[in-house]
Parts: sequence; structure tokens; C-alpha cells
Amino acid sequence: MDLNTSFTQGFSKTKAPIHTLALLSGKTYVVSQPGIVNLVSRNAKTISWSPLVTEVGIRLTGASDEAREIIERNLDGSQGKDSYVGEIHDRSIAAMTPGPEMNRISSVMLNDAWSRFLKPIETREARSQVSLYGFLRNLLSVSSTNALYGPQNPILQDPSLEQAFWDFNTNLNPLLLNVHPAITARKGHSARRRAAEAFKSYFDSNPVRRSSSLAEARYMIGRKHGIGTSDLGCLEVGTLIGILVNTVPTLFYLLVHVFMNPSLLADVRKELNDNALRESEDSEDKVVIDMSNVRSKCALLNSTLQETLRVYSEGASARFVTQDTEIDGRLLLKKGNVLQIPNAVLHRDHNTWGDVSFEPRRFMKDSDNLGKNISSTSDERKIKSSTSATSYRPFGGGSTVCPGRHFASMEIIGTAAIMIWRFDLSPRNGKSWTLPPTKQQSIVEAVWPPSHDLEVDFKKRDSAHDARLGMDWEMRFE
Repeated sequence: MDLNTSFTQGFSKTKAPIHTLALLSGKTYVVSQPGIVNLVSRNAKTISWSPLVTEVGIRLTGASDEAREIIERNLDGSQGKDSYVGEIHDRSIAAMTPGPEMNRISSVMLNDAWSRFLKPIETREARSQVSLYGFLRNLLSVSSTNALYGPQNPILQDPSLEQAFWDFNTNLNPLLLNVHPAITARKGHSARRRAAEAFKSYFDSNPVRRSSSLAEARYMIGRKHGIGTSDLGCLEVGTLIGILVNTVPTLFYLLVHVFMNPSLLADVRKELNDNALRESEDSEDKVVIDMSNVRSKCALLNSTLQETLRVYSEGASARFVTQDTEIDGRLLLKKGNVLQIPNAVLHRDHNTWGDVSFEPRRFMKDSDNLGKNISSTSDERKIKSSTSATSYRPFGGGSTVCPGRHFASMEIIGTAAIMIWRFDLSPRNGKSWTLPPTKQQSIVEAVWPPSHDLEVDFKKRDSAHDARLGMDWEMRFE
């Protein structure tokens, strides 16, 4: 039993809303009841995300002392709105809000994934044998960054940077200690330096106007506040963590759950067929998959994604108590300590979810699965009044909810839709599907990767099932 599971089971057996862990560095408060989450969010000024994320970000990215001074300036907002961290956060939300720009970059990402990685498999008569996690990691590493950084994307220009980033990710824990990292975390330090230098060159050539509004905003805000391109390169390596680290394992486990369940696979394919596919008006040999409809009308696929995030999200939202703060009229949090809201505890709360085993239809509108009903909007699932919204936090919550959650969800569900409709996946050598356990590789991972990869046969579906399987595809938002 891992430590995370031990904590989850231990907290679930008590009625205490917050647990206090005494550590050498001080106390850590761990929230174990959903009702306390809202109370924490209402005290965002004194139970703050900014000091922790800033310190961790600087240590992980290796930014200079000069950059640290700029980043830490006016973190609490007491000197008005002129704050690098605040401006980056606000502009990131604006850049990644559902709308034309997010649809544009999602379309670039999905069409790149199709043409660069998936369509070539269709041209082969024989089955392609791939390591599924490694294949998805390569696909998302390239296509996601192509969408965000444009044609001068450093990872596209130098493919070896992809492996450098993942070497950096698996060595984040010793880098976080920040004690002579060139010696104590040599592999991660070297990989980080290579990636940072590549992004410095990217920013020096100023290609951001041909990229995404997110990349442009990060560059313009950094320069406005006096951060040089060397430090911008370091900070952008940190941005890759948010773009890639959790999307790969989420897509992996979503696909495995769908393909290992024949009835679920058939139902998802029918849902896509009925709601998202149509022939192109531009070409008789092309099929359009309307990603807007995948997002808004394919309830089962969306629910399966939501359930994947509920089951596999192991991360915790961390806050720093900047002043003594009383919540709920009875709980005193002392200044200088850390507070954590662990997803695993909330997502496995039997009082909220009932049976917590994987249930792909749990988040469907008017579902009576396990007695827990979830209603839907055109874009996101909202937990009904019978189920507290604070119990579901794969992207955090409140004022610090992940700005990139809409893009992450779209690239996961869009890639999954393409692969589920166009391909058959099966374990190599006729073996049965098995779910590999998760294994944490770095402290920043909210969704842990599998402990080992799955070797699969990857083959295009027979066009006898549907003539459209023999046509080219285009992903659009309409």
C-alpha cells in the first residue's frame, strides 16, 4: 500500500475536517472533508497559493535571483494590480478561455496529431506495434507544443528536447531541494539547462506573434516587467510541466478503460457517429469531426474523461497560511504553515460518491449510477446540489483553478475521439487488457503515470464497418 492510499484510508475513517501533520519543517494541515474546501477558498488572502507556487516554480526552473525579485514583487496585491504573477495568471485565463482562440489552437493541435502521428499508421497494412504510453507522450509533446509555440516550436526544431524535458520531469524532486543541483541533480539540471537555452533562443528570435495568445502574453508580460530572455527560457520550461505532465497519463488511462471494455467502446463509437461526424462539403473523400459536438454532445465520452480524472488524480492543492486564520468558527490555522487539499481523499469519499470504483457513466446527465447525479453544461460537468462541487477538483478550484484546463480537456478528449473511432487497439500477442498501477515520478504530477508501459497492436479499423473509415479526416470547431 502506497503512502497516498494510506492517508486516504486513514482520513476517511475519522470525522475530523482537518488533520495536522507535524513535520520537521513545521506543521501541514490536510483537509479531509469537502465542506471545508469552500471555507479555505473564502480566505484566499490569508491562505494563499502564490507564495508556494512562486518558490517552487523558481526552484524547479532555475530562474535567476533577478527574476526572483521581479516574480515575488507584490505577490499579495497590496500595492495594486501591478504584479508579474497576477498578470500572468489573469492573461493565461483569458488566453485559454473557451472561444475562438482556444478553438484555433485546439484545432491546430488535433490536426497535427492526426497528420503527424495517426494518419501514417493508417497507411500501413499490417498492425503497428507500439508502446502505448510512449506513443502518446511523443504525440502530445510535439502536437501540443506546436499549437502553442507555432512553426518555430523548439521541440519541433530539435526533437531531442522532448526527451530532455521528460528527463527534467523525472528529476524534479532533487531539483526542488536546490542544493548544488549541478552536482546533486545532474541529469535533471543538464536537461533543464538544454531546454531553457532552446526557449531563450526562441524568445530572442521573437516568433511569438506566429504562435498562440498564451505564448505571446507570457513573453510580453515578462519583458514588460524586466525579465530577460534567459529567465524567460527557464520559466517556459516550467510552463511545459502544466502543458504535458498530466495530460499524457490521463489520455493513457482513458483509452485503456475504453478499449478494455467492449460495450463501452461500442457505445462511445456510436455516440461519436451520431453526434460528431459528417462528410466534408469541400471534398468527397474527407470526413469532418466536429470537435464542438464532441465536447458538448458526446456525454458518455466526456463522462469517461471526468471519471478518469476523478479516479487517477492523486495531486494536492497546496496553500501557505500567511496570517493566523480561523475557519468555521472553530479551526485555527497558524501563520507560517502549509495547508493541502488532497484530491485522492476528496475523490474517494464514499459519502459523496458511493462506490468509488471506475464508473464511466457517473458524470452523465440524470445518471442514477451509484445514486450520485451529475448535470452538464455545454462545456463542463457541474455536480448537482446532492453532490458537493468541492469534492471534484482535478484542476484545483476557486481563484487558482488551472487556467489551461479547457485546452487540456479538449486535446485529451479530441485525441481520444480520433483514436477510438479510427483504430482498434489490443494488447500485443493476444494478451488480455490489464490496468498497470500508477507510480509517481515527480512532485508536480497530479495524475501519476503508469508504473510500466503497455505494448499494444495498433491497427486501422476495417472500412467494411463504415465507408468513412477509408477517408481522410479533418478536425474542426463549428
